[in-house]
Amino acid sequence: MPATPTSSLPAAAALTDEVTLDQAEQLGYPSRFTLRRYIRRGLLPARMVGNAYRVRVSELAALDQRVASTPLSGEAQTQVEAATNALRDLHPDELTAALISLRSRLRAGAPV
Repeated sequence: MPATPTSSLPAAAALTDEVTLDQAEQLGYPSRFTLRRYIRRGLLPARMVGNAYRVRVSELAALDQRVASTPLSGEAQTQVEAATNALRDLHPDELTAALISLRSRLRAGAPV
């Protein structure tokens, strides 16, 4: 059973243990666009009901572990390691400023 109490789920989800991607987003899971990407990649089992995906709440709860265990490509891994090393050398104030800047750029859809 998910960590989220059943009483906080939308009424339909409490009856079926399934939610739409919009409902999953409202429950605090990643955006419906990200969830669709996970479905296409086979990381999140789902079924179609009409023209909308339905996912089991238990699958959403297990999603973090599946996503975390997905290996990065060689190039992505190299970039992550380089960024990690660069961040280690920053003063805490510089690190905070860099993270705020990165968050702003990500929200704006700018390249990182």
